[in-house]
Parts: sequence; C-alpha cells; structure tokens
Amino acid sequence: MDENLYFDLFTPVIVFNVAFDMDVYMLHKLFWQIVLITIPGFFINYILILWYLASVDKLNLKTISWLLFAVILVSSDPMLTVAAIRDLGFSRGLINLINGESLMTSTMSFVMFKSIVDINSNQKYMNHSLAHTIMDQIMSYCGASFLVGIFSSKLIQLWMSTVFGDDINHISLSFSILYFIFFICKQVGMSGIVTLATMGLFLNSISFKPGVEALLLEFWSCLSFVAFLMVFTFIGLLIPAHTYLYISFSDIYYSLNIYFTLIVLRLLVLLFLSPLLSRLADGFSWRWAFIMVWSEMKGVPNINMALLFAYSDLPFGSEREKSQVKKHSFFILNI
Repeated sequence: MDENLYFDLFTPVIVFNVAFDMDVYMLHKLFWQIVLITIPGFFINYILILWYLASVDKLNLKTISWLLFAVILVSSDPMLTVAAIRDLGFSRGLINLINGESLMTSTMSFVMFKSIVDINSNQKYMNHSLAHTIMDQIMSYCGASFLVGIFSSKLIQLWMSTVFGDDINHISLSFSILYFIFFICKQVGMSGIVTLATMGLFLNSISFKPGVEALLLEFWSCLSFVAFLMVFTFIGLLIPAHTYLYISFSDIYYSLNIYFTLIVLRLLVLLFLSPLLSRLADGFSWRWAFIMVWSEMKGVPNINMALLFAYSDLPFGSEREKSQVKKHSFFILNI
C-alpha cells in the first residue's frame, strides 16, 4: 500500500473523532494552558530532542533526517492517551488538559512533518534560513486550515439543521464531508489534519437534536477504533519478520536511551512552564506535570510519520538511514 494512501485513509477518522469527543467547555476554560504547553512547550521539547539526537549522533543521519526523526518522537497519540486516562479517577480539568494537549501536539507534529518535507522538496527555491522557512510554512498551513475548518463546521451545521434531517443522513453527511474536505485541503496545499481537528471541535460545540450527538459519537468512535486496528494490522504486514533478527543489543540500548530521555526532557519542559501554567488556571502543580508525562502514549501519529519517512520516494536520506529511523521509531513505540 502507498504510504500516503495509508495515511489518508486512517488518520483523518482518528483525529476528527478525538476532537469531536472532547469537552469543549473545559477546553475553553483551559485554553491558555493548552496553548502554552503546545506552542512554546512543543518547540522547546522539539529543540531539546533534536539537540539530544544530534549530540549522540549514533545513527549518523543527515540534517533533514534528524529533523523528521525528532518530529516523529515528539508527537503523541491522542486516541491512546484519552483511553489510558479516562477511567483512572483524575480530575476533570487534568483529563481535558491532557486530551487537548495531546490532540494539539499530534496535529502540530503532522504540520511540522509536512512543512519539513515540503521544504526539503523545494529546497533549491528557498532564500531564507531553514528555521524561518519552517515557521512560515507552519503559520500558513495552520491559519488557512483553521479558517476552513470553522467554515466547514458551520456549513455542516447548516445542512444538518435545514436539508438533512434524518439521523442516517447526519452520519453519511459527516463521513463524506470529512474525507472530501480533507482531500481538498491537501490538493490546495493546506493541512487537512488541522482542518478536521478544527471541524471536530466546532461541531462538538453546537447543539444537535436530542439523540443525534450520541449517535454521531458512537459512530465515529466505532469507525476510529476500526481505523486504529487497521493501522496496527498493516504495520504487521509492512514489517517483515526477519527484520527483527538484525536488531542488536546496541540498537535496543539506544532505543531505551531515547525512550527515557524523552520522558526526562518532557518532564523538564513541563516543570519549566509550571509557574506560568499554575497562574493561568488553578489546580496545576508538579503532580499534574508528572501525570501528564507518564500518561503520554505514542501510537498512530508516530507510526504514520515513520512510514511516510521510511517508504517515501523523496530523498530524505539513504535506505540505511530510513531503515534505522523506522526500526528505532517502532521499537520506541512498542516499549
């Protein structure tokens, strides 16, 4: 299966479902905390991971490969994270803070990954520094995609309230519009993932007819679960069994080293931001920081980006570099 088709089939459903299932009231209340963690916190964490990978330099990768590998490692899986903490008895504020931060982190990771790939593909046309170009790409992706997501959610709301009154039509409309908008955004150079996340959040904030919202949530939860299973099924098909025979003790040690370093770096970032986070809203403490670190789960976004990197025809690096990144990414995800 083509790696782009693999990404386009399963990722939109999962991202939209997580956004649609969130508590919009609590997200609004925790908005500035989530923004602080997922914008400056994300970039601080990314820079620290990139610095660590480059300083150890065991894989001997090119610059573009380091940049993409760091994006793969910094991302998290919002669906797994939500499932892991939902029934643990944490406060409502902490659960929604983790959910919102996980969704934003995975969305920003996709945007950053796509930006770096596009910059690498058009590098000869770039006249600015790499950092300036990446930030410019991210802002253009996010801004336009956010506006399209808002417009699309309002359009779907209008159609549901005036034209499509039946419950089955609500399901078919939301399903077809989701993929239609996603592929349209891809064709015009925007981020379909940001658009769908925005659509999910804004659709969740509107009032449906009695029973319709529960029906839609049940439908999208089932569909995202199927997509989640399909992702891991195809992973088993895409990775030959003999690959594991070539994993050495050095590879295992390096992957474990990365895994625990990611935990330490993320904890340091949250503790560094904790004074501001505690001022923005009551309740945040160092205990919340530890819970947020240990609740983070790697999964579908990391796998998708690792596959896009490993099986892409674009010149990210040699086949050895792609194999190394794929191997260590999957090993870290399975820890």
